[in-house]
Amino acid sequence: SKGYITIQFHSTVSDVEKKKSTQLKLSGNKINFFDNNISGSVYETGINNTNQILGDEKLYLKGGDGSVSYIELFGEDLDGNGTADRLEDIRNRNWLINEAYLLFHVDGTQMNVTGIKQPRRLYLYNASSNSAIFDYLVDNTSAQNALDNKFIFGGILAKENNQYYYKIRITEQLKKWINSQDRLLKSDMRLGLAITENINLSTSAYLKTPHVIGSNTHKYIPVSSAINTLGTILYGNHVNVPNDKKLKLKIYYTKPN
Repeated sequence: SKGYITIQFHSTVSDVEKKKSTQLKLSGNKINFFDNNISGSVYETGINNTNQILGDEKLYLKGGDGSVSYIELFGEDLDGNGTADRLEDIRNRNWLINEAYLLFHVDGTQMNVTGIKQPRRLYLYNASSNSAIFDYLVDNTSAQNALDNKFIFGGILAKENNQYYYKIRITEQLKKWINSQDRLLKSDMRLGLAITENINLSTSAYLKTPHVIGSNTHKYIPVSSAINTLGTILYGNHVNVPNDKKLKLKIYYTKPN
């Protein structure tokens, strides 16, 4: 009970690397507290001025005591038949879906600041049912580093032409939405996007103070987000966002003869 483990590590802050250590005792309990001060920040302004009708210019994601983003892909059900009109249009065309994914571009102006570390991975989940989407469930790929597992599902930070982005596959989820006759599944289309510390962890944490969006109350967030304190700023789908950086759903399909 008097034993302990000493961990030595290097920490880089503002390009200055320092050697540090922490001690883990083998008895008693240990807890970490994080105090966030967001008053007057761009982050606070962004999350307090969301536009549920037109979408947002920026999506602010943060782990820990932070924020997640919610995405509704197919718009409204104006004819009142229980299925979003845009999804109904896709279904009526009888497309064979080959691949579908969401592409999120990082706001380089805000995030390319010296000393800021971007989260390595994002997690997309079904926010209405608080569960993993089908593409996550069917992806059994594994990597040498376990944090890179489910790499077909994606969400791993990548860079092309000096632009950082995250790509997340939703092919199987879209097929379910199109082909299923389950009325609940067809109306259950709110996705949640969060920071993840461990892609292999899909369980949820209960919110002390649930938040309300429209007529829906969300009581949970992914545990993998709660244990990661990093954050990022992504471009949304608002009309003011340049087309090459705008949040996009890309669908590759085959037309029937």
